[in-house]
Amino acid sequence: MFQNLDYNKPYLLSVHINQNGYLEKTYLSRHHIKTTTDEYDNYYLKVYLVDANGTEIQEGYLYFTINFMTNLNSFIGMYINPQFRNTGIASFLTATWIDLSLEDGLNLAVNKRQKKPFLLYILKKFAFEIDDISLYETRKSVIYICQKNNSLEKALFFRNPYQKEEFKNSRARKNDNYVILNSLDDDTTVLDQIILTGNYSLHKEDKDKSYQKVLDVFKRKQN
Repeated sequence: MFQNLDYNKPYLLSVHINQNGYLEKTYLSRHHIKTTTDEYDNYYLKVYLVDANGTEIQEGYLYFTINFMTNLNSFIGMYINPQFRNTGIASFLTATWIDLSLEDGLNLAVNKRQKKPFLLYILKKFAFEIDDISLYETRKSVIYICQKNNSLEKALFFRNPYQKEEFKNSRARKNDNYVILNSLDDDTTVLDQIILTGNYSLHKEDKDKSYQKVLDVFKRKQN
């Protein structure tokens, strides 16, 4: 499917009605990227809400690149329009990406330069995991995904205080609404842990588990 897409031409993947009764459209597009040192294709999944006037408003997008020589589809990043955050768009985009990739027989991994902790947290919920899980015990660069017991808002706790200060001044922090904790207490639940520089992928033995999560997300989207 991916290799047959025309460049710079959005392909309509699906149309459905969301929980508020509005149409949502999902598009896939292919774009050629040329730099001074390299040439490659990036693919974009974009979700749009169609308002009462028929205007399509972009809710978010996910983008990735594919190496057809190695049969590897690599997640690069995702952006959700602030007004549509916490509405399930991130999970829907991730599920769509996984579904299309597995259908095409591609292996799935995450770009190692990933700098957004919450994106790795979402991918882990779809059964992505670091190649060497012992690193969670040995690396100082572990980041805990947390939640205060009286709030739905997610927060971060950095095992390494130097990494915390570096992240505070990063572009990733400035472009998103991250809450950073100075300590863990009895009022805080640790949901998961991630390492930004880890090699995350969907391992062969976890593909069925991931696909079941995909089906669960699609089912919720249809209800």
